[in-house]
Amino acid sequence: MSTENEKPTLIEERLERAPRDLYGGRMLEKKGKGFTRRIFVLTCDSCGLRIGNEDRLRACTTDECKAKICESCSISYEAQTYCRHCLKSKLGIDESDFDVLNVIIAAKRIGIPAIANQLEVSLQSVRKSLPRLLKANLIRPRAVSVFTQFEPTPIAIYNQLAIAKLFDITTQTERDED
Repeated sequence: MSTENEKPTLIEERLERAPRDLYGGRMLEKKGKGFTRRIFVLTCDSCGLRIGNEDRLRACTTDECKAKICESCSISYEAQTYCRHCLKSKLGIDESDFDVLNVIIAAKRIGIPAIANQLEVSLQSVRKSLPRLLKANLIRPRAVSVFTQFEPTPIAIYNQLAIAKLFDITTQTERDED
């Protein structure tokens, strides 16, 4: 049984997460005899949390991505803002490479056997990480007698906290500040 006294809804409102290429806003669409007002809420493309007025909106600076990211998901590296995915792609390193890098930064200059000893990993594991760290320009080789040693580049030292944030790791520098 239908009720003829019911009034049709003229405007229906829906809150929706803003698509990747949209920074909030509203859209009115015709739906049958009425309209639907779609309100796009600004959210972080990385974690999905709403970005409010008190939060600073940031955008990933890579041309392919341009993701909207909140302050806690953004990583500043070499004066550019990145999302985790894009910075991992740019650097091409993983967490084990980061562990090797931290030992090299702490030691200032160190050889492969000493790195393996400190991390309690195999020499092969360390040798696997070194080419990726060299390619990312985070370390450089220094020959001392017949054994090659490695030292961190200024880029690695300056961006150590940014790289740590990439892997959600607290560095010794951060612990010292607390």
